[in-house]
Amino acid sequence: MTDSDGTASPRWIRRVIHPFVPSGFSDPIGLARRLLKNPDPAARFALRLAATAPLAMPLDALLAPLERQRYRQASPPELPILLVCGSARSGTSLAAQLLIRNLPVAYFDNLVSVFPRAPLTARRLLGRRLHRSQVTYRSYYGRTKGWDAPSDALNLWDRWLGRDRSRVPERIDDDARSGMSAFFGAFERETGLPVVAKNNALNASAHLVAEVLPTARFICLQRSRHSLAMSLYRARLDIHGATTVPYGLTARDARCPDDAVEDICRQVLFHERLAREQQARLGAERFRIVGYEDICADPRGFVASVGRQFLDTAPDFGATDPTLNSFAMGHRGDDGELAAAIREAFTRLGAGDGSPAPRSFPP
Repeated sequence: MTDSDGTASPRWIRRVIHPFVPSGFSDPIGLARRLLKNPDPAARFALRLAATAPLAMPLDALLAPLERQRYRQASPPELPILLVCGSARSGTSLAAQLLIRNLPVAYFDNLVSVFPRAPLTARRLLGRRLHRSQVTYRSYYGRTKGWDAPSDALNLWDRWLGRDRSRVPERIDDDARSGMSAFFGAFERETGLPVVAKNNALNASAHLVAEVLPTARFICLQRSRHSLAMSLYRARLDIHGATTVPYGLTARDARCPDDAVEDICRQVLFHERLAREQQARLGAERFRIVGYEDICADPRGFVASVGRQFLDTAPDFGATDPTLNSFAMGHRGDDGELAAAIREAFTRLGAGDGSPAPRSFPP
């Protein structure tokens, strides 16, 4: 593995950063430099997490036997588990934050990422509690600021789905199945609440997870093709420093590495296909596709719909977030040449230059 300047990257850097960054990153030192220069507090906090993890390793290893005992004592989860998924840059972070802030649920926070072997035991030892009221609607490529802020908890999913996040697992082996069920059972026992968790790649493996977690329901985000392609292009530059390196899950047999724009458009269409396939496998009641633009236009409606359908509860926005209103779908300006190239690539791929029909949530 080499950095963008051609120098070799030490393997320990990759191991340390791996739990906190998307799959396929090829330039960890360059990424660290870009994060240091970025004024976004969440970007800086991501580096703080990466720096703290090695310091916590001795305590994490010491607590691991107690953690395993928790799993052995746990029953399979009985309460709902809401899993937010979808293509990278499709709005999954915002959707998860809205649900966590405004519904009576538990979630994985950033402390979980620092203790990959013993997250539940470490939380108990350190006297940590979940603070939903402090959850904001901000993130930097899914990374959040603060120990109480929601985390993708990629290190947990690596236990069950494998460490290579660029591959879609064909199956979950028996040890991973029992481990996943035990963990969610122990987490439910610890909190007494339904769980909201986010993992983008579950839109490729939801059917496997659904077999292990019968109470799991999936909320899959879908964003307009053009906006998603623009955002993925910028993500490649921000995270990898190069448009040739994919950001997020891609179809390996449908890559177009010589044309970054077409490669990204193929990635967008790949995720649309994944969502359709998972919904066909699990049914719309269990795998629900929701439009990012719909959420931004009516976040209260989204939260209320999910609460009613999956948790049999209604949010109290007066107590959770009385100021919650619509979100502007921000962008960094329209790059005319890039926008035109994206439209042309979608047309060339037979997908038109528009987007699929919006997936609004039930009233």
